[in-house]
Amino acid sequence: MSPRNADPAAVASPTATGADLRDQPTSSVPQFPTLQDVPKQVALINGGFEEPKITGGNQMLHDATRPGDGSVPGWQTTASDHVIEIWHSRRGVPAAGGEQFAELNANESSALYQDLETTPGTTLYWSLRHRGREGDDTMSVKIGRPDRRPNKTWTFTDGTAEWVSHADSYKVPAGQTVTRFAFEAGTTATGNPTVGNFLDDIVFGTAPCVVVTAAAEPESAAVGDTITYTVNLKNHGGIPAENLILRDAVPAGTSYVPGSLKIENGPGQSSGNGWYDSTTGQLTLPLGQGATAAQGGTLPSTVDLPDGVNAQFQVQVEREGAGRTISQQATATYDSARGDTEEHLTSTSNPTSVAVAPAADGEAAEGEAGRLAATMVTDPVSATVGEDVTFHLAVSNHGPAQATGVIVTVQLSADLEFVSAAGTGTYGRPPGEWVIGDLPAGDTAELQLHTTATAPGALSVTAIVTTDRAGVPDRTTHVIATAAVAVCTHAKSACAAHGEGGAPATQTGADADLPLSGDAVQMVVAQARQDQTAFTVCVPGRTVHLMAPANTGLCQFGCAYDGWHEQPAHSRSVLIPAVADASHAMWHGKKGSKKRAKHHRRFLRELASQVHALSRQLAEMNNDR
Repeated sequence: MSPRNADPAAVASPTATGADLRDQPTSSVPQFPTLQDVPKQVALINGGFEEPKITGGNQMLHDATRPGDGSVPGWQTTASDHVIEIWHSRRGVPAAGGEQFAELNANESSALYQDLETTPGTTLYWSLRHRGREGDDTMSVKIGRPDRRPNKTWTFTDGTAEWVSHADSYKVPAGQTVTRFAFEAGTTATGNPTVGNFLDDIVFGTAPCVVVTAAAEPESAAVGDTITYTVNLKNHGGIPAENLILRDAVPAGTSYVPGSLKIENGPGQSSGNGWYDSTTGQLTLPLGQGATAAQGGTLPSTVDLPDGVNAQFQVQVEREGAGRTISQQATATYDSARGDTEEHLTSTSNPTSVAVAPAADGEAAEGEAGRLAATMVTDPVSATVGEDVTFHLAVSNHGPAQATGVIVTVQLSADLEFVSAAGTGTYGRPPGEWVIGDLPAGDTAELQLHTTATAPGALSVTAIVTTDRAGVPDRTTHVIATAAVAVCTHAKSACAAHGEGGAPATQTGADADLPLSGDAVQMVVAQARQDQTAFTVCVPGRTVHLMAPANTGLCQFGCAYDGWHEQPAHSRSVLIPAVADASHAMWHGKKGSKKRAKHHRRFLRELASQVHALSRQLAEMNNDR
């Protein structure tokens, strides 16, 4: 198959969030099949004669009745010497699959076979590849009870030009609990039954039965967190599953992490054949041996591939997912194509669920009756005394009803001097009100509040949004958004130069390397005031300046990308994971643009979780100074 309704841009870039998938069904169905649903597995061992490995040419090896080094696993022969002849692409004849194949008779006329436990009434499927050695060779497939004449026989003749495939099915008769699957040579081009009839790529067993098991990590999350989904597929049937394709939908309330869809282990691990369709919100990944972007591959049975194949992808929890349970369920389609007819089969994974915490103030989640949401970012988010700072405030109505009488009460820190305001509605000087009035569902009102920092510290603006329309916002009487700017007195200087890595040359004190995953960036910590801790994150090519109260783990903070700042003395350096898409989060865009504000908000939410985790360590550092 090919990626329908998908274009290269959709495959290569971030696409739809859960907000675009609200019409997508969230209900799940039971997993099918489960291990309890799988029929008794019947499968050949070493059907491709790949074991044991031979170095080249051909070798005479003992069958499975003579276990030990050099014997052929799975296969037995009626020959008195118990010898099987294995070839390794000799005399210009390549293997049909893998690197090795067998010649039907070694030193005498005999049958090559395996005896398998079977359940009466079960349909078994077989296929093989046959080729003549010196000319047209004839052989027979015989199936039945080991202690009786076979009750089903197939005979065919093939030449030397190519490997020819043969396949059919066999229903186990009543009372037959052991079934022999055997081959015998007929006439050969040389007249000598020990010279001729090459065999390879043999399967015999129950229909493919793919069990799909999904897992989500972590089990609980917050807005901005990344959820990793791992989907395992194992074929508990006796013959390979053909054209195997995994499909999954990006859950509502999340967005796909670009490039995260991959095969974690198993066949095709580095293929990169999967894609994400932004129109449907669906992920598609062809799996198995020989899979391409246009078609699924082959998944052998667990006899040959015990661990199956693992697929993995990631999503990020968006604001729309707050307070919800994020649900996911994968499906796999595949074919049973080795018998006389082809069947198209589908398997469904177990459903997974991740509980998402309710949104913090300013990140109010949508409810059934609709909600108002308020967000605020600063520009810049790190400043020096006397510098102008603009606070960008946005109030959105997620519906479904129009909000009426919307009023925003704005509170400024004492050390922030009001300069001017511009935007939707009317605004009075602090402690004043921003009057929005009616706000239709789906609309956003914006305000730019221009101030000047008059003293160092974590200076903030708080906006309290109220409405007189009952039920909007749902379950709350008001929505609060707060943003802070880190104001310092020191002059701009340098962190480590871009590309140099490591700590700045002026660093003193010890390093603390936290055992967290991800690429490390540098955080420089210093005492700014007795009641505050300022710290600087040095990301390649950018610097982020933060300031947080030293006596609490709930930090108010801001970030800046407009220059390098001097690291004060008595500083420490702490390593934290790099923030996802940091290079996009700190881009230079048009002031007030929605896209820029969106990146800022996501960046701040992700970085906030790291700041919170570091608060205890920062307090310990302060105590050591």
